[in-house]
Amino acid sequence: MTKPRHLHVLAGTLRPSRDRGPGIALPLVTATPPAPNWLPSIRAVEQWNLLAPELIEHGLLTSASLMSFGQLCALGGTLADMWASHKVPTGHLIAQHTALCVQFGLMPLAQSKLHPATPDKPNRFAPHSLKTRARR
Repeated sequence: MTKPRHLHVLAGTLRPSRDRGPGIALPLVTATPPAPNWLPSIRAVEQWNLLAPELIEHGLLTSASLMSFGQLCALGGTLADMWASHKVPTGHLIAQHTALCVQFGLMPLAQSKLHPATPDKPNRFAPHSLKTRARR
């Protein structure tokens, strides 16, 4: 699997043949923690305060991912500071920021893949499956 299991469950694309089980269950963050004091700028702290509640609401922020989330905010703040001072950031900085955004589901394509799972909804294609045809 290229995505974490919980994202496959949310998207409704979990395939039993490829499922390795739930793995370890890391504790979800339930309240917005204060921004770490090592964030490099005010804009980085603003990123933290803006994004943390959204990620917590959707169950995408765990206690183990706080460091990566801090790196995302630090890079976002650094990029914003560079753009505000009319400096051009390196492609490497932008690529790192984009990669972290994808990991947290913050890019448009990543967002489009996140859909709440609907296990109660019947599979409308089930009558056409090979298993159903074999029973006939």
